[in-house]
Amino acid sequence: MSDEWASRPERSTLWVMQLYAWVSLHAGRAAGRLFLPAICLYFLLFARQARQASTDYLTRILGRRPGWWARYRHFFHFASVVHDRLFLSAGELDRFDFGVEGEAHVRGALAKGRGLILLGAHFGSFEVLRAGLATREALPPLNILMYLDNAANSNRIFANARKQGVSIIPLGRPDSLLRAMECLQRGEMLGMLGDRTLGQDKIVRVPFLGEPAAFPQAPWLLASLSQAPVVLFFGAYEGGNRYAIRFEGFADSIHLPRGQRSEQCAAYAARYAERLEAQCRHSPNNWFNFYAFWQISD
Repeated sequence: MSDEWASRPERSTLWVMQLYAWVSLHAGRAAGRLFLPAICLYFLLFARQARQASTDYLTRILGRRPGWWARYRHFFHFASVVHDRLFLSAGELDRFDFGVEGEAHVRGALAKGRGLILLGAHFGSFEVLRAGLATREALPPLNILMYLDNAANSNRIFANARKQGVSIIPLGRPDSLLRAMECLQRGEMLGMLGDRTLGQDKIVRVPFLGEPAAFPQAPWLLASLSQAPVVLFFGAYEGGNRYAIRFEGFADSIHLPRGQRSEQCAAYAARYAERLEAQCRHSPNNWFNFYAFWQISD
């Protein structure tokens, strides 16, 4: 998979983002959302690569080439989720209606005492994972393993807005794996995404929406090293102020026998891709990988 997503520059400057964040947080969510149609139209008109990626994905999920309105709705879902991230980061959870499905999978996995890997995707909102779990009682701390360098300005704004504690473990640092292992050994939760790769990542190619795509081996290698159970997480935006948080049991433990690691990683990745595809078909406008996802490169 191309790692174009990691090197693509942000399309807005820091001061514009800061101004929009300030207006939204002080004037309210409804006022901030007034700007979303214009933002979406800008991206539809001028972000050619993102528009092409949206067209490719929607063609696969709808079975036909999408019109402008379908692509606009796709961008509007993305813009809404990014905008809501401001308020979720600030702890303003009462603005939203969360539906939670499968919480028993989380509690059952944690009861094993080996920590928990919550594996998501660039689907819907990752921030609602923290928000949804913050209202639950007797759960251990949540740590989030994520790549920060490709959207430094955006991440800076969300970090400034964040009022509730959450531990971010940056990917690509010398101690990233060590820190992730330590939090799992303490019995804590580790949230990560499993649908993007970087140039140095080991990958496997498995079917996804009708064509092989590259997925990282890293989630399965980490789960094998830690022996932490894996639960899938999806936070679908359903319009308005509604989010559906869905947890699915995936594996009590991951075993990668020596000499069969690539084959076993491919098997786990294929199961993950199958569940991700099911979520995309259920909530098609929540897929947010706006680059050439199916591009094959070695």
